[in-house]
Amino acid sequence: MIKVYDNLFTDDFLMNCQITSMGLPWGFNNVANRSAFPFDSRLSKGSHRIFGARLFEKTGRYRIRNDAPDIFFDVLDHFIFDVIKDPSLDLISIDCNLQVMGQEGTIHKDSYIGSGRDRTLLFFPHYKWEKEWGGQFETFDENNNLLNEYYPEPGRLIFIDSSVPHRGTAPIEPNIGRFSIAFRLDTGWLC
Repeated sequence: MIKVYDNLFTDDFLMNCQITSMGLPWGFNNVANRSAFPFDSRLSKGSHRIFGARLFEKTGRYRIRNDAPDIFFDVLDHFIFDVIKDPSLDLISIDCNLQVMGQEGTIHKDSYIGSGRDRTLLFFPHYKWEKEWGGQFETFDENNNLLNEYYPEPGRLIFIDSSVPHRGTAPIEPNIGRFSIAFRLDTGWLC
């Protein structure tokens, strides 16, 4: 399941999202792919080394760590309550990614529950993006054959089953940052 939503936000809102993204507490790691080299290293936090920040994490019904800016919750609220109208989805984590030229992502799945209940909502908080900059979000079949690619157009939301193999490609233009905000959601937490 892959659904793409465009043109949901104003230019002013997207400008604020990009400014907010630029000021996040970025670290040089990413935990997206836990099965490929060099994950087995004690120094590794994933197989593709991009800038990342986990801003929200729910590890139990009552145990939550939250450092996410309100503007990201505004995006999620709008999507859940106004676009798909499914308040049963429960937020598990918010992970932010930043890639620059040369920081290619590896093919991975976001699945964390493994029951088919988990979804990922990917948000591109850009005010501006040119196709010539690259930075596509790519989806794959189980044999790693490319199925689709989507550019990180301003404000684009991509809603996927978290078991879909995917990756983010790096921009091909110097000095351009490709931001993505991954909301990891559970369709069955409240059951």
